[in-house]
Amino acid sequence: MFFRNTLALAASQIVLPPLPPVNPLLEYPPKSTINTSPLDNTVKKEKNAKSGTKGKMRPSPTKNGRNLCALRWLKQTKSNGTTKEFNAYYSSLTSTQRTEYDNDAANLVATDTWSKSVCDGKRY
Repeated sequence: MFFRNTLALAASQIVLPPLPPVNPLLEYPPKSTINTSPLDNTVKKEKNAKSGTKGKMRPSPTKNGRNLCALRWLKQTKSNGTTKEFNAYYSSLTSTQRTEYDNDAANLVATDTWSKSVCDGKRY
């Protein structure tokens, strides 16, 4: 207890020098919505392209029902389908259909039979 009071007393008597003035050249320019540079639009377009909504559908290597559905959809329905198209298709499935894909994927993983041939399986 005595130690804490001593530290508090010592800290209360410390005088800090004032901060130096701010250099306006080092500050970030204010964000303006009126005058934007062409580079700003380029960066936004690149971010949208990286989000994968417009590109070709490429299922991840994760072995789950959604990816099983995507593999079969690409193989049997739309070989050059986009992520946006697959998302629309997958969201149109009923919960029963999604559960079937989940069950199939779980069975394939449990029996260690997930291979390239999973694409040829049944579509729900």
